[in-house]
Amino acid sequence: MNETWITHRERYDRMLAPFGDALLDAAALTAGDTVLDVGCGAGTTTIEAAEAVRPDGSVVGIDIDERLATEARRRLDGIANAMVVTADVATYRLDIPADVAISRFGTMQFADQIATHRNIAHNLGGRGRLAVVVWQTAAQNLWQSLPFQAVQAHLSLGPPEPPGNRGPFALADPSRLCSILDASGFEHPDLKPIELAVWVARDIDDAVDFFEDDAGDALRAITTSEVFDSITSTLRELLTPYVTREGVLLPAAAWVVTTDVTRTPLS
Repeated sequence: MNETWITHRERYDRMLAPFGDALLDAAALTAGDTVLDVGCGAGTTTIEAAEAVRPDGSVVGIDIDERLATEARRRLDGIANAMVVTADVATYRLDIPADVAISRFGTMQFADQIATHRNIAHNLGGRGRLAVVVWQTAAQNLWQSLPFQAVQAHLSLGPPEPPGNRGPFALADPSRLCSILDASGFEHPDLKPIELAVWVARDIDDAVDFFEDDAGDALRAITTSEVFDSITSTLRELLTPYVTREGVLLPAAAWVVTTDVTRTPLS
């Protein structure tokens, strides 16, 4: 895990809030629902889901990273109808099936997409629904691709990863995503695009500091200080058109996906 997911949690929550809102709208949670929050991270969507299903509903958040799960548990202190477990969603089984599974950008990193989605279907008891939000392509998400452009202007990082590899954009292809869901026990997925400009930083200095926190150590390990300074200078130039009175706003695009379990998977 990159430590910035904890140190910059409030920044990420502000960046991702519109997508989280769209996710919960699509999930249509109601009082009394039991919910599984897949890849819950530091717990923001777990907290929001717990509020939505009160007074009788409950939420289990799951994340494979103990540091994120610990932060989530700290934030959940005093919220009686939610808990967080540290586990692999590919194998974790609930004692009682959930009504709904949700995930805000938590499903793109699965090592085996079909096996893990099948296990989510098992945790829905062959009758529940799934609502997730996943990124569209890197080209449509300048919050990610613009810093990469700045690096590529001064360093050769090799060819891009083949489509479908693990990573933020592994589920960007709608055909592949639908194929995975179909093979995992879900059917008739509904994909709705959401495209907007996300707040990334207060100003360019704040954005560059964020970039350095996120990738600075790794870049300094493979290049000189002069090249690193050139990368940040190029990043400043690339960011300039996106500076507004509200801060640095960068284009972002995702799919909001809803689908129902139609059968209990065989494995």
